Amino acid sequence: MIGPAEANETYRAASAIAAFDAIQVAFAAIVKKGILSKAEAEQILRQAIETIKTGGAGDQAAELLAIALEKISKFEDKRRRGGLILEDQARRRAVGENAAIFID
Repeated sequence: MIGPAEANETYRAASAIAAFDAIQVAFAAIVKKGILSKAEAEQILRQAIETIKTGGAGDQAAELLAIALEKISKFEDKRRRGGLILEDQARRRAVGENAAIFID
């Protein structure tokens, strides 16, 4: 059985992991849904990184946010690539897959 101090440290580590994963998922969803542009999301993360760089744990947190920023920077919204792919797919479903040659 673990002691209270070890349990508290485990809880804090688990909370940090959950928060890190949640921030990545949240920013990806916000960009994917079009709530923020990728540029706006990147700017928010850059500002957060600079704000929390206070040494020690703050610097480590900034490094983790930099990973989230890198992932958002690499994110490509497939809806915007190649002329609204989702819209084309919806149109194809509406007129039938065989009509795709006329739509393209």
